[in-house]
Amino acid sequence: MIRDYEALEANLKEILKLLSVKNQGDLMLFRKLRYIPTLVEICKRILICPKQEFKHLGKVIELSIKIIQIFCTLRENRNYMLQTNRIMPLVDLLNWCMNRPTQIFFGISFLP
Repeated sequence: MIRDYEALEANLKEILKLLSVKNQGDLMLFRKLRYIPTLVEICKRILICPKQEFKHLGKVIELSIKIIQIFCTLRENRNYMLQTNRIMPLVDLLNWCMNRPTQIFFGISFLP
């Protein structure tokens, strides 16, 4: 349950700043901290999110996708995502985005 989207968004922006340097040690530490499953859980929220929270959740998911994208620059981390089946919620998110019949409320960078 996400209670404060603004605080979560601020935290994700700080993490994005740290990871934007793409230091291999930081990326490996990120995996050891088991933070990626939390980001994947955020992406799963789109399926059960009330309509009034879409705008806030869209911003948070966009930041989560950017963090996962940086995380996956290392081959070991990509293998981790595939072996632990962490990629399936992202595929579900992509499927949801592609099959959404109404106007898109997010940018193209939102798509996993």
